[in-house]
Amino acid sequence: MTINWAFITVLLLSITGGVTSMFFIAFERHIYRLTSSKFLVNLHIVVLLTFVVPFYKLLSVKDGSEFIFSTYDTVVFVKGSFKDVLYNELNILGIVGNVDIIWGIGVIVFLFISVLLYLKLQYDIQKRSFHISSDIWEVALETTCKKMEVYEEIYLLGNTTIKHPCTTGLKKKCIIIPTNVIENLSIEEIKMVLHHELMHIKRNDLSLKLFIIALNSLNWFNPLYYILKNNLNDWIEADCDEEVTRNFSSEERKTYLNILIKLLEIQKNAREKKKQYVLEFGGEFEFLKRRIYIIMDNKRKRNLSYKVLIASLTFCAIFTGSKVAKASDSGIHEIFSENITVINSEETKFITSADISTEVPALNVDNTLITENITNESFEEFSIEKDTSATYKLYLADGKYNVLEKLDNGETAKHQHNFIDVYLERHKKNSDGSCVTTLYEAVQCIICDRVWRGDKITAFTSGKCTH
Repeated sequence: MTINWAFITVLLLSITGGVTSMFFIAFERHIYRLTSSKFLVNLHIVVLLTFVVPFYKLLSVKDGSEFIFSTYDTVVFVKGSFKDVLYNELNILGIVGNVDIIWGIGVIVFLFISVLLYLKLQYDIQKRSFHISSDIWEVALETTCKKMEVYEEIYLLGNTTIKHPCTTGLKKKCIIIPTNVIENLSIEEIKMVLHHELMHIKRNDLSLKLFIIALNSLNWFNPLYYILKNNLNDWIEADCDEEVTRNFSSEERKTYLNILIKLLEIQKNAREKKKQYVLEFGGEFEFLKRRIYIIMDNKRKRNLSYKVLIASLTFCAIFTGSKVAKASDSGIHEIFSENITVINSEETKFITSADISTEVPALNVDNTLITENITNESFEEFSIEKDTSATYKLYLADGKYNVLEKLDNGETAKHQHNFIDVYLERHKKNSDGSCVTTLYEAVQCIICDRVWRGDKITAFTSGKCTH
C-alpha cells in the first residue's frame, strides 16, 4: 500500500469518524444520565475506532467500487453507480499532489514526539522520585493489593514535581504520590487513593490510553479525535470512581469527595498541565464537578433498555458516517489519488451513436466525413502522422484499449460508416520529466477503423512521468 492510498483511506475514515463523533459529542452528557460511566467509556472506544476501522468499505465491497478503485486507474461514474471502467494511467499531481506526503510526515512527527514525551516522563520520574518508606503507606498498599487481588509488583514513589497522585508505567507499574500529599492524608484517605490507582492498574487503563494516543497519529489533523480522546480520559477516571465507590457507605463517599476537593485546591495553586501518559486521581475542575455527581449517584440503577437504545443509535450514527464517506469516495479519489481519475458522465458530454445521423451518406466524394451528420461539429478526422510528439491509446466502452501506432487513413472503398463510441488518450512527455495526459471524445468506424476526434474531456499534468 502506497502512502497515497493510505492517506485516502485515512481521509475517508476521518469522514466516517467525524460524522459519527459529531452525533455522539452532541448527546454525550445526556447519555450518562441513562447509562453509566463504564458504558460511556465503551462508547467512546467504539466511536474512536470509527476513525481507524473502515466500516464504509462494507458498502464499497457491496457495490463493487472497492474492487474498481483498487484495480483500475480511470473510472466513469454514471448516476451514482459504476458503469464503465477504462484502463488508464492518468495522474493527478497538481496542488494537492503532496498532501499525502505531508500527512505521512505528520504521522512520523506525532509518533516521534509522543514517544519522546513518554520517555522524558519516565526519565523525570526515575530521577526525581524516591521510594516512600512510610510504614503507613506501605501497609496500606499491601492491604489494598490483597483486598483487590492485585499480585503484580507495584512501586510506591514520592515525587516533588508531580502535583496529583497518579499511575504510570507499562511493565514497571508505579504509583506516584506528591510530596505535599504524603503527610496530609489520613489512613482511610490513603487507602482510598491507593484503591483508585490500583483499580487503574487492575483494569490496565494506561495501556488503553496509550493505544488511543498511538491511533491519534493517523488522525493528527482531525480536531474531533482530540476532543473524543480527552473526553475518554475523563470518563476513564469517572468510571474508576464509580467502580471504587460502588459499595461505599455515605460516609465513605464523603471521605472520597474530600480527597478530590483537597487535590483540587492543590491543582488550582499548581496550575499544572494535564499529562497524557499517566492516570491522575485529580482532574480538571469542570469534570471534577461531574465526578462528584457520579460518586454521589453511584447506586442509582440504570435501565438496560436505555443502553440497548443508545447503542443502536450509535451504530446508526456509524452507518450514517459510513454512507457519507462512501458518497465522498469518488471525489476524494479524484482529488487526491495519484493514479485515479473519476469522470462523471452526467457533467461531461459523451458522444453516443444516437448523436450520429445515418439518414444520408456519411462520405463526400473525396472520402471525407460529412460533419453535418455528427451532432458535435468539432469532430475532425484524426491521424497519428500529424502529431508524432505524443503516444495514443484508444479505449472502448468495455475498458479495453489499443495502443495506436498507425491509423490507415488512405483510400478505402466508399461505405456507410458504422460508428462506435470510443475515448482517445494523448500522452506527451515534456523535456523537464513531467507529462500531460489528455482524454478526448472520439468515434471510430468499425468497418474502416478510421477515428474522428471530438472535444477534450479532461487533461492531467504529472510533475514526474511514471508512464
